[in-house]
Amino acid sequence: MKNRFKRVVCFVISFFCVTSMFFFSSPPMKSHAFEIQPMYVACPVGPGQCKMMPRGGAWVYVNGVLQFSGFTHQCSQCKMAILADIDHGFGYLGSYYQFNPGYDLGIAGTSITVKSSDIYYNSSIANDYFLSNLLWY
Repeated sequence: MKNRFKRVVCFVISFFCVTSMFFFSSPPMKSHAFEIQPMYVACPVGPGQCKMMPRGGAWVYVNGVLQFSGFTHQCSQCKMAILADIDHGFGYLGSYYQFNPGYDLGIAGTSITVKSSDIYYNSSIANDYFLSNLLWY
């Protein structure tokens, strides 16, 4: 009887110890030290980031009305172009239009007619994940 009592007490204590670890332990802390994240948005054609080279002026029209004029930059590798109201050197683009003609734009600038829904606004290049990962020249 004593032996049986000892086994029951030992089982209850063991059961309590094991289950208390699950009920009273805190959840594991999430560590960001070993997460793999991209360092930049890769250029789809060339190695590394898009290299945005100046390509002259920009004139963007909607329904025949000039929406903004500014600066054209084009990636030297994948040919993506950004026509912006403000030069990137000021830290923001203002109104801008992004497209990929698939060829080098003229050095004198680009005039294009677009839909108003295709024009975007940027108030800070640093706060825009895509624009901040471009190499601006």
